[in-house]
Amino acid sequence: MLEADITQRLWREMDRELRACEHRAARERAELIEEHQVELGDQEVRTATQIRHAEEAMIATVREAERKRDKAVAESEEVCKAQLEAALRVKAENDERFQLEEKALREELDAKLLLVSERASADVEVEREKLRSAKDRLAVKDAERGEKYAQKL
Repeated sequence: MLEADITQRLWREMDRELRACEHRAARERAELIEEHQVELGDQEVRTATQIRHAEEAMIATVREAERKRDKAVAESEEVCKAQLEAALRVKAENDERFQLEEKALREELDAKLLLVSERASADVEVEREKLRSAKDRLAVKDAERGEKYAQKL
């Protein structure tokens, strides 16, 4: 935004200078023509020369104003281009960093899930073992009860 404002301001300044130069040259030309209309011969030549010099000065001033304007526009474009390139570099760096962080987080999550899964499997095996042991104890107790019952009969 700042560069665009600077560029617009420079354009307006150059346009003002250009209009001022054109106005001044036209005024000088008109003054020269008025002052020297009555004179003949050499005076007419001098007047024409002065007019030509005034026109040349105006053209030189206009060209200088255009050169300044073109230079300001080029500089503004360079600044904008550099800022855009910097912003794109930062975006690329941020994207790359985000991808690396995302990959690291996914790997960490996968490792934790694997660990939790392994722990859960181990816990399930322990519980199964406890169940088998409890079933075995119940079977033994049932057998003992069956024997005691058989002995009572």
